[in-house]
Amino acid sequence: MSKFHKMHTIKLRMLLLAVVFSLSVLIFSSAGQATLVNFESHDWDADSQHLYRNNVPVTEPATDVLPGYNGSDFFYVQEIYENQAIGFSGAAAANPHIFAHVLTYTTTNHHTTYASTNTTGHTRSFILEPEDIGQPNLKNKKIKLKSDIILDGALLFVKDPEADSDFSDLDASFEVAVTRENGKKAFFGSVTLKPNKKGKVKVKTKGKFKKKHIDLYTISDSIYRVDFFGKHIPYKTRVKFGEEFSLTTEVTSNASNKGYGTGAEVIFGPGAPTLPSYQEVGIPEPATLILLACGGILMIRPKPIKLRIIRNRR
Repeated sequence: MSKFHKMHTIKLRMLLLAVVFSLSVLIFSSAGQATLVNFESHDWDADSQHLYRNNVPVTEPATDVLPGYNGSDFFYVQEIYENQAIGFSGAAAANPHIFAHVLTYTTTNHHTTYASTNTTGHTRSFILEPEDIGQPNLKNKKIKLKSDIILDGALLFVKDPEADSDFSDLDASFEVAVTRENGKKAFFGSVTLKPNKKGKVKVKTKGKFKKKHIDLYTISDSIYRVDFFGKHIPYKTRVKFGEEFSLTTEVTSNASNKGYGTGAEVIFGPGAPTLPSYQEVGIPEPATLILLACGGILMIRPKPIKLRIIRNRR
């Protein structure tokens, strides 16, 4: 029998959210700040399907919400099936942070498979005036801006090294897209752990994300894992002084396993992945589980990144 566990009473003291954006600007020796005129969170789509067990959608009667960082909420759904398998999907979005976490895991002698997914994000609208950077002669001019995404997180597969299993047919992937108000993409990047039919894993990157951004590979008979530690990835966009512009950021994460001691996880944030602990001690009690799955608690907030002016057009 499937079970959804509700844990409204657990308090997270601080939840660190992973993609960091800020919109300060620099030109020559002058510094200024674009004005944030509107913020809209897209942290959780209640109409979307987040969990699949044995390729069948899992009924989601309720979504739990935990207090998160900076007044934001952490939304999640999870199912533990017969104490042998688990699917989890959680997300949060605040200004300027985004956090996402998906995982699936099944104990060695059980066949149940899970697939977990979510898309989370936010839209921020700004106005940049020439006076904000001490250059009033730039009124009605366009300017190219350069910013960065700070990427923290990990993607991993696990398997029981003693079992007759491999990494084939597992999935762990995420993508990040930043879109302007006119629908034009300012940034896109994705990372996927791609196993072949023999279970050998390769890392596939697209867009702005490159293999050079991966800080650590951990590979053994029981785990394939890649980590990012506060990696800065730049992007550029063009705006016009005095006109409102928007940046919509979406993060999509996916993880799926195939039962029999396998698991997949994507944690889009600086907290430690939880699957290695599942291998050692099994699926924990619900109260412990949610603290592990949220990850990144009691961490230091990363420094914001400045959006820099790199060229003027008169």
